Amino acid sequence: MRRAARDDKREKMDAQRAFRAQSARQRAIEVASNEDTIQGVLAKKLPLLAFPEDPFLYPIEKKAPKLLEHPTYRRIIERMGATGGHLRPINDWTPRGKGCETLYRSLCEHIWAKYPMPAFIWSAFFDKLEWLDPLVKDIARGSSLFTLSKEGKFPLPMTRAMVHELMTSTPGDIPFTKAVRRVQVKTAGGTPRFFQVWAGTRPGQVLGTKAEETFWASVVEWFSKQPMLDPTQVAPLVDFIGYRRNHERDFSMKGRSPMALIRGMQEWHGDLAKVKATNGAAYERSGFRGLEMECSGEGNTKDIWRIQEILSAKELIAEGRDLHHCVASYSWRVEAKQVSIWSMTCKPTWESEKKMVTIEVTNGPRAIIQARGRFNRAIEAGVEFKVMQRWAQDNGLSISIGRW
Repeated sequence: MRRAARDDKREKMDAQRAFRAQSARQRAIEVASNEDTIQGVLAKKLPLLAFPEDPFLYPIEKKAPKLLEHPTYRRIIERMGATGGHLRPINDWTPRGKGCETLYRSLCEHIWAKYPMPAFIWSAFFDKLEWLDPLVKDIARGSSLFTLSKEGKFPLPMTRAMVHELMTSTPGDIPFTKAVRRVQVKTAGGTPRFFQVWAGTRPGQVLGTKAEETFWASVVEWFSKQPMLDPTQVAPLVDFIGYRRNHERDFSMKGRSPMALIRGMQEWHGDLAKVKATNGAAYERSGFRGLEMECSGEGNTKDIWRIQEILSAKELIAEGRDLHHCVASYSWRVEAKQVSIWSMTCKPTWESEKKMVTIEVTNGPRAIIQARGRFNRAIEAGVEFKVMQRWAQDNGLSISIGRW
């Protein structure tokens, strides 16, 4: 009897212990599950609805929160909301794209654009020029930049051809001011190489007042007529021109000679003695070979065409003087062996030899990057180009003459 009672008691105790252990395991599982749930919730990035009372930002935060997480886009969007006058309700916006740039363009098109707009237009809001904001809105609603320029709302003088080029041919990834500078240089007849240099100068980076833009437009036209000017001289000359204009309000580019302007700049920098010392300098050979070949002339005659390297500063000055361009500005770059300058001549059967084209070669990349004749004319597509092409093939040179 006693043994049976002890066994019963032991069984009850074992059952109680098992129940408590089972209960403890169940509670542990529940706690772990709750903790996992909590950690999962904490780990998940929940939208921070920080603008419930702002009727413009709140829908954007719900639909495209990454735009407001980016400080630059957020500043612009806050400005867009504050100006008002939106063409369509922000609540009707359906975002397109995944990245900030495409989302931003989608937003701009929804609230401002009456007609399809080129992508570069919307980058104007990044330029931090408050007068550009209403201008962009006017353009997006159908106003012509040509008319806005005539009315004085846009400081740079714009022709209809410039506006057409700007709105139809500007790459989508180019900023607004740079897009304007690109069409300014292109319609003035400048080269892509000059555009890249001009866009990096102080007046090329910022849109100024109407008076400033009118003056610098004349500077762009002047540079565009000097394609044989060493591009490394452009930025220093722009600084010098700016200095002269600040001290001489009637200063203009009319009648300015490139070499005279360079001498003035060098005097300003105190470098004239150095320039005079290099006027008689001899240049090292580049290692490329010259060329002599016959081409058919008038009737049954044969013209002798030659391409020869210019090997002294004196020859370089004479080349520029005879062909009326400013290749002499390249002297120090030839001396530093960065480039070599070549003269293409032609000797008809019954006439004396004539200088036809000056060719610029970048020695390291082994590329022909410019070829200009008298008064900066482009190389002719016929015999001149054929002769240059043959010479390039003989020396393993590529032809990389800049084109838009």
